[in-house]
Amino acid sequence: MGAWGLGPFENDDALDFVSQLESAGVPALRAALEEVTSLDPGVYLEAPQASSAIAAAEVIVALKGGPALGLPPELVDWLRTVPPQDESLGPLAMQAVDRIGANSELKEFWAESPQASDWQAYMADLQQRLG
Repeated sequence: MGAWGLGPFENDDALDFVSQLESAGVPALRAALEEVTSLDPGVYLEAPQASSAIAAAEVIVALKGGPALGLPPELVDWLRTVPPQDESLGPLAMQAVDRIGANSELKEFWAESPQASDWQAYMADLQQRLG
């Protein structure tokens, strides 16, 4: 995983998601979240899907008017053009974040790093902002 920081957009997979979002629009949000939530609980969740879903969750927070973290400038510009979204994206984002925090390659990656407690705090904060 190409990550240079703890932030939700400080990895290659999240930035790839931003590019998809810019080209495909809002359906890319739902697709990133459903890619995580549609998996059976026993299926191993890979880091790229988890990173994209976390980025999508931050976009959902921003669309709801909440304080999203670390949004790239091009994403801030994109958000200004997006009409209000259907309310089902919030609970879907919460499901995805719960799934990532419970069992995922991304969780394992951060658990093995010196920033493990920071990642856990970030995930708890994201859940709160989604709620």
